Amino acid sequence: MTSIAPSAVALTDVRRHVGVIRSLRPLAVESAPDRWAYAVSVPLTRQESNAFPLRVTANVVVEAGVLGCLIVANDWTTLLGTPSPSIGVGRSTVELTWEQGDVAQLVFRNHGMHGRPCSFVVEGVWVSPLPEGVAQHSLQMDEIMESDGRALSVARLHDAFVRHEAAQAS
Repeated sequence: MTSIAPSAVALTDVRRHVGVIRSLRPLAVESAPDRWAYAVSVPLTRQESNAFPLRVTANVVVEAGVLGCLIVANDWTTLLGTPSPSIGVGRSTVELTWEQGDVAQLVFRNHGMHGRPCSFVVEGVWVSPLPEGVAQHSLQMDEIMESDGRALSVARLHDAFVRHEAAQAS
């Protein structure tokens, strides 16, 4: 197996959505207090030599609040990979799987509840091929069945996850 080095993503073309960019070097951001509010995004472009799935890695430091990341299409709603779990205070390496779409946006958003903003620093972002044999999440949820044979309800799964996070936070 040939190893291909990760490609660094330039943090110079950052798009501000809602919130404040405190500095560009390093990229320091404070999100809006609304849960799920997009704070900033960084464009991603797949190189022709890289086949899907790809790994998108971001080194972040969450100073306050709870951060989330996701990869979306340029319509800002179509998911192109599985969103990250919530990222709490501290230094973290976030790994996302980019499954489709030659052009995408890596979005950093507020995952916190209770109307509190999230303050965070993005130290770097890289794109690399996903190593062979690495287990990955998939957007192919229609292939997963519940015990009674019906297709898994992603909406019910999401609601259960939100209820679980709320219970953990209290």
